[in-house]
Amino acid sequence: MKFLEKVLIVLAFIGLLVRALMWQGGEIFLTVALPSLSILYLLMSWSVFKDKNHGHNIFLSMMTGLSFSIAVIGILFKLLLWKGGDTILIAGLMVMAISKIIGLLLKWKYADALENYFKNLFLRYYIIAGITLIVFLIPSKTIVFLYHRDDPQYVTLYLRYFNEPSNMKYREDFFRYRSKKYKQKWNVKEYHEYTNHSQN
Repeated sequence: MKFLEKVLIVLAFIGLLVRALMWQGGEIFLTVALPSLSILYLLMSWSVFKDKNHGHNIFLSMMTGLSFSIAVIGILFKLLLWKGGDTILIAGLMVMAISKIIGLLLKWKYADALENYFKNLFLRYYIIAGITLIVFLIPSKTIVFLYHRDDPQYVTLYLRYFNEPSNMKYREDFFRYRSKKYKQKWNVKEYHEYTNHSQN
């Protein structure tokens, strides 16, 4: 299971890199790798975190898996600019903090018997909590500019809608432009017809 965890993390980073470079397919990598990783943490935490020589504390492993699962879904939502990303990230960090406190208490009691288990688990805490916090602190405006830096109009319409989500005109303008943009992106023939018509 640890191998699968590493593979999914690598795929997620590849997806983010592809998305940041504005190549096609980045969203597919992210929407496959991150939900799969979240499910792995949620359902198989007892296997992922278990030390092969000395076992683990099943309650702490399940609690940690739940917190990691929430955090990973929050990262997915934030990176894909879906609503609720920041809220889910905060929830993940809060559950992670609770599980870390429980982990520290259990470590004090079982430090000798589960030394490697706690060492590896806490290392995951620091890495995943750090990534979660960084993603939370990155403004959505920065992410949309990174993804669409070649399309100033998209960025302008998004930011206008982002700042006033209740404004139906801004919402309509943004989603109409986005729909046309992605329809052109995935339909090359129609895209060329559109550009030729625009030039004429």
